[in-house]
Amino acid sequence: MKSFGMRTVALAALALGVTSLAQAAPTFAAGGSNIYFTNVENLYRTTAACLAGGCLAFDAQNDPAGYQRVNAALANNVKVNDIFAGILSVQNIKSVVSGFDTYNSVVGDRFTGYFAQQVTAIALADPTKAVVTLGTVAADPFGILQANEMYRLYSGVANFTSGTTTFNGINFATGVFGGTFWGSLGLGSEGYQYTTTDLTVPVTTSGTISYSGLDLVNLGTTYSAGTLNKINDFNEDVVGGLIANPGPQLCSAAEIALNVVSCTDLVGISKIQQNSDFLQGNSPWVFQSDDPFDLNRVPEPGTLALAGLALLGAGLARRRRAS
Repeated sequence: MKSFGMRTVALAALALGVTSLAQAAPTFAAGGSNIYFTNVENLYRTTAACLAGGCLAFDAQNDPAGYQRVNAALANNVKVNDIFAGILSVQNIKSVVSGFDTYNSVVGDRFTGYFAQQVTAIALADPTKAVVTLGTVAADPFGILQANEMYRLYSGVANFTSGTTTFNGINFATGVFGGTFWGSLGLGSEGYQYTTTDLTVPVTTSGTISYSGLDLVNLGTTYSAGTLNKINDFNEDVVGGLIANPGPQLCSAAEIALNVVSCTDLVGISKIQQNSDFLQGNSPWVFQSDDPFDLNRVPEPGTLALAGLALLGAGLARRRRAS
């Protein structure tokens, strides 16, 4: 599962509550939030590059024109310019401070998305711990993403399924069957997307771990996360993470200005594994992942005012007890 992080005072959490209205934008508390979601994806290679081998046969039901799915059963079969593309569905959003969910996926109100990432480099100093760098796609095979985007998210989707075909699943995830563009994510100026994997074995058994640092790129009419604090991910250290403790932390002004560490709107980590439904012939998606991302929302003026009143009341109570 994936999660995004935010802190909140109890008063704010109670005021926000749990969103349950159909077609409502997902609700985020002030401070840290964990956004839990699952995703499925495929690794695609151009048909021209597939002439050298390593790909499954072209399938018009699941492969976009000019691309074929990579054969995940082969070792050392991730190449520069390959593209990971897939869909995701948010299950729930939880406030870090209150511990309560501020959003839960229900029929008639889903938070979903599509993503694509291109392999830009593969570091092979240790093939059993290879670092695969992912960047913005030069051309999105499915034609969903706009310039500088890596993820496009949609709220208010009536229902969601991974689909009987990749095209069908993407239609559900991108609001074709109901829903509105929420916002998009990309690398921005300090972002990153990379995986660590064992290339000496098939991807399906390699224990591939993906690390993400993403920024907001475009905001839709239903965007609902407000202004975000820049955060750093303790879980990764390849591109400037702090690893003294696990999890995200707020970046200081100096860290943001000097690029000492990577500071982005969202961070996340996920484990990529083979999709069991694909093995059973019940899904067109070869891989699945279910780990978390984090974000930290700047409290709105109203939230700050409530917090200030709460602190003032506590201070007055202490003075009364002292007297």
